[in-house]
Amino acid sequence: MEVEKYKKEIYKCIHCKTCRFAYSDEPDKAGYGDYTGIIHGCLAGTYNLDWEAYYNSGKMWILRGILEGDVPITGDLIDIFYMCTECGNCQLQCENEIPTVEIFETFRADLVRSGVEIHPKHKRFTEFAIKLNNPYGEPHEKRTEWFDGEKNRRSELAYFVGCTSSYRLPHVAKAVAKLLNTAGLEFLVSTEEVCCGSPLLRVGQREVALSLAKRNVENFKAAGVKRMLFSCAGCYRTFTVDYPKLLGNQPFETVSVMEMIKELMDKGVIKPVKSMDMTVTWHDPCHFGRHIYLWKKGSGLSKGELRDFAKKWFDIPREVLYSIPGLKVVEMYRNRENSWCCGAGGGVKAAYPEMALWAAYERIKEAKEAGAEAIVTSCPFCLRNLSDAAREFKSDVKIIDLTELVLQTL
Repeated sequence: MEVEKYKKEIYKCIHCKTCRFAYSDEPDKAGYGDYTGIIHGCLAGTYNLDWEAYYNSGKMWILRGILEGDVPITGDLIDIFYMCTECGNCQLQCENEIPTVEIFETFRADLVRSGVEIHPKHKRFTEFAIKLNNPYGEPHEKRTEWFDGEKNRRSELAYFVGCTSSYRLPHVAKAVAKLLNTAGLEFLVSTEEVCCGSPLLRVGQREVALSLAKRNVENFKAAGVKRMLFSCAGCYRTFTVDYPKLLGNQPFETVSVMEMIKELMDKGVIKPVKSMDMTVTWHDPCHFGRHIYLWKKGSGLSKGELRDFAKKWFDIPREVLYSIPGLKVVEMYRNRENSWCCGAGGGVKAAYPEMALWAAYERIKEAKEAGAEAIVTSCPFCLRNLSDAAREFKSDVKIIDLTELVLQTL
């Protein structure tokens, strides 16, 4: 099994259980209500009533047993490893710096290669990705139906839309296109774009993901693209972190829509002028936030350099919000790299929808207790899952896309 290459790291787990929490090193951290000090940070373990196996520490010890030949791979064991959003909180908290996300993704790939029966929902969206270039089972030719501008325009700037915005939340894609047009920027929307491969990588379907990645890179290289813009956190993470691992260094710069908005504001190209009488909080998507923080941490930055990067990176969307007249911004207790995951990633929303909704509602309750009327974020997965939970549990907390919010103020 490929996961055996992480045997040394797996055996670093001393069962200290810090991986269960957010702010594991800040027992005296001040907060509000029940949100103070060290607090739960692991979705799977919390959802499964603190059953040890679902926490990272439990999974590390299960992997030891598998590598030693003492633990058989069963259906229940597979569920334990897939009922995880791979949000990276356990890796963040781990004092021994065990690369948990890499380990779990590698083990899932091992399971797929071994031929074990995977979850039918994961099997289905993998088949869709192979046949239709997206996990939703939608016709490829409908991918850019939302866009009424010139498609396949040769440009150094490309907007990589992603599957969720293309097929499920086209209003997000339309907002990004409107922002770029408002700024007077020429950009490429490609009919040849296919799934970035993120959903496949997270559930262990590496070969399918690699095939999609190659097609994307070849397409955008041929189009002369120098900058790739992303409004999807999963796509951004995949191009920024995974593609270089799979295919080597890429010829284009990756830019999140948060960075683009801030850049345009700093240059004076756009400026919020309309007042917004509302109290909002920012939700840090795992793939825009903690995963990028962990990637930078693993790149050899010193503690000081990492601290400076984290402040600058996590401040970007907050500074955008602060610039909007009349808008009051409050922080949820778990924020920045310690943010609570929305619950949609890692194949969880597809295979374990009840858990995904529970996690999102936990986030909504946290926002409500912070005094927020709305959660603002910039990830279609987060937007969709949080919106589903707000509707399911009849919450009056609004879920708003950052780009759409900014456009309302121009």
